[in-house]
Amino acid sequence: MVFATMESGAMAASHKMAAAGRTRCAEPMHVHVPFRLNLRGRVVAALLCALLTWVAYSWVLPQQADSAPTPMQVTTYTVQPGDTLWFYAEMITPQGGDVSQRVEELIRLNHLDSYMLEAGQSIVVPQQQE
Repeated sequence: MVFATMESGAMAASHKMAAAGRTRCAEPMHVHVPFRLNLRGRVVAALLCALLTWVAYSWVLPQQADSAPTPMQVTTYTVQPGDTLWFYAEMITPQGGDVSQRVEELIRLNHLDSYMLEAGQSIVVPQQQE
């Protein structure tokens, strides 16, 4: 009986509050707060979007590998005292050809870090077409 009395008392109190225009809630009200990012969060989100865009772009549009149409015939040359990469490139470049392109090709073929050559060094060079 005591329990029923307390329950009826709580119900009476809630009816009084409702009549006064106020409601009583057993649980606290949840207020929706808009989601906001600080500057670091915005930067991370932007970088993540850029990365995902780049991955999607490279997946959708794969690049075709470019290679020489025919294998390049090469030979080795032993560098003599006084030889430079430019001098050797001039010797093997056809008349009217671009010597600087040939120098870059020699650097790429030999995985050179600089334009310097040392006497006795062996380098790979394209064979001249006859």
